Amino acid sequence: FWSKCSDSWWTDAYADAVSKLLPDNSAKQIVVWNPGCGKGAETYCLACVLAKRYPGSKIRIYAQDIDLLNVSNAPLLTVPSSQAGGWLSPYLVKNATGADSFSKDIKDSIMFEYHDCKNTNALPMVDVIFARDILSLMDESSQELVVADFLEKMKGNAVAIIGENEAMPASFNFGEKTVGTLVAYSRD
Repeated sequence: FWSKCSDSWWTDAYADAVSKLLPDNSAKQIVVWNPGCGKGAETYCLACVLAKRYPGSKIRIYAQDIDLLNVSNAPLLTVPSSQAGGWLSPYLVKNATGADSFSKDIKDSIMFEYHDCKNTNALPMVDVIFARDILSLMDESSQELVVADFLEKMKGNAVAIIGENEAMPASFNFGEKTVGTLVAYSRD
């Protein structure tokens, strides 16, 4: 059921596939909504991919989850030494204890907060929605509500990336772009 690299550190190949799904965008600020951010590993990986994909833009990620403990601890996340030498290395620094942590720029780009995406959300218009493996955990009426909120918050060239084993409800008429097993949905 869970998507590849779900709730874990992304492989180089997976990060590259996500990067290829992202639209061309020369905006000075890229706004991202990441409901279901979990413990934060995926959000940090996404922030690094966005920083590489949009080097001249300020990245702003609204990372939300219904697990208060997870979102409270996410800013303190460190990277295991097994991951520190890979594609994440340009975005890492050593913290006071000698552990690998994300740079100030990456940390400052993410705002972790407690929120249930089934409730009203006062977010700005977004360029990317990264909501893997959350729709399948909702009943049908909640799915419709959340997807309608996605559509309402998406800028004209925005994309929504959901779980590999999920699909947008057909009634919304999203366009699709596929890279491997990943699909980005856009306004049609």
